[in-house]
Amino acid sequence: MPAIDILKKQIIENKLDVDYTCILSIEASVNKKMFEGDWFVSDIIFDDWFGDEMDERFGVDVNYGSPNVYDALFMLVEAFENSETNDVETIGSYIRVKKDFDGLMGPLQAHENGIFEVEPKVKVIKGSKAIIIGE
Repeated sequence: MPAIDILKKQIIENKLDVDYTCILSIEASVNKKMFEGDWFVSDIIFDDWFGDEMDERFGVDVNYGSPNVYDALFMLVEAFENSETNDVETIGSYIRVKKDFDGLMGPLQAHENGIFEVEPKVKVIKGSKAIIIGE
């Protein structure tokens, strides 16, 4: 059981009226029902088709990190398909200069420091699902 689930369970069982926060998102929870109405900030953003595909093919919700892994894999595939050689420097260079990779989590590009930034969104748990507020 993820630590966020343990924390929320203890809050509920002890009838505590407290605010809480976590490093990992509520989306890491395996029991989102107990977070109903709770809001949080998340950078896990993906198109509905990805969530539907995960549910249909594997019977699971999209978990923390899945969209990142999906985008990283397809970014590598694109780099290999569009590079003349498969050496590490060429592939790395392709990814560093790419400015318009259209990923699940939105447009992605590497900054000079190699970090990828994704615009975070505020979400709320409704019907055991994380919903972006305001969209």
